[in-house]
Amino acid sequence: MLTRLSALVAVPCALNRKQLTLLKSVLNESGVTKVTFVQNSVCARTEIDVDSHAYTMVVDIGKYITDISVLNEYNFAMGRMYFLGGEDMDKSITTYIQDNHNLTVSDQSSEAIKNEIASLYERDLNKTEYIGIDENDKFVKKEIVASEVRVAIVNVYEKIIKLIKEVMQNLDKDIAKDVYNNGVMFVGGASTIPGLYEYISKKLDMPVIIPENPADTVILGAGKLLNGNREFLKIEL
Repeated sequence: MLTRLSALVAVPCALNRKQLTLLKSVLNESGVTKVTFVQNSVCARTEIDVDSHAYTMVVDIGKYITDISVLNEYNFAMGRMYFLGGEDMDKSITTYIQDNHNLTVSDQSSEAIKNEIASLYERDLNKTEYIGIDENDKFVKKEIVASEVRVAIVNVYEKIIKLIKEVMQNLDKDIAKDVYNNGVMFVGGASTIPGLYEYISKKLDMPVIIPENPADTVILGAGKLLNGNREFLKIEL
């Protein structure tokens, strides 16, 4: 007897029908007979205890993209996907080190620095060492402080804040009011950075929700949807 496999696939909000159909075909060819697509934001809301009727904004900051969605449990109001994320932070750190330390490092080394000490606190004095290459092609060990990393990456968060405000301005007035009262949820790997709550709260002047495990919120929510009996917003092909 052949086993029938099914899959619940969480995707960014802006994938089009052609992309989803292609992804479904790949899964079908891999032996998955039933594919259900759901947006990342739906999974994130499921993992967090949020009023089902309340509209909230979910900002999913990944390595390559930032997904901004506005929804409640029954309706998807708006979604935007931007090519902006953790990789841009890595490149910014690489550029900062080149401009201020006169050393060359790979984006992978910059990512390691980010993961170890990155912070949005202005006076964070945590530090780490890295190895770069100087103008004479010699390896040099150098120290970098978290406050320096902040200078390098804060521009990415500023861009995300600007995008959030743009989405808010394009919402129906009643939905925008709902989001303003209920808040913005941040998930994804780049939402784990220390100081994000305080930084975003000052910039947006609205409630900020950061789950206990922001990097895993989407997958945990998908697990609840997969194992539960509740109805949820699906992407229909």
